[in-house]
Amino acid sequence: MFRLDTLTELVTTPGPYATAYLDATRSKELGPQEVEARWRALRDSLAEQGADAATLDAMDAVAGRHTDVPGPHGQVIVGGGGRLRLDTVLPAPPRREIARWAALP
Repeated sequence: MFRLDTLTELVTTPGPYATAYLDATRSKELGPQEVEARWRALRDSLAEQGADAATLDAMDAVAGRHTDVPGPHGQVIVGGGGRLRLDTVLPAPPRREIARWAALP
């Protein structure tokens, strides 16, 4: 179950935030390597947009790590201020992967 108070904290705490929508599907033989490559591309994009290293390191710790989720799925990762702010599994991969550094997640 998703807790709405988590979202309240995100929109009331000053940003900026790094937000990534990741296809975390690992159902192929090379799935783990593919997830890692997709995360690296999103991470690089966030860094280019100005995300700080501490925030990106906090996001690294969870990116693609939901190995208990079978089949196609996605992951939303939000970080800010050097901390992980949100890590949620999506029931399906995002239609397109997104990396954004902005005032709000």
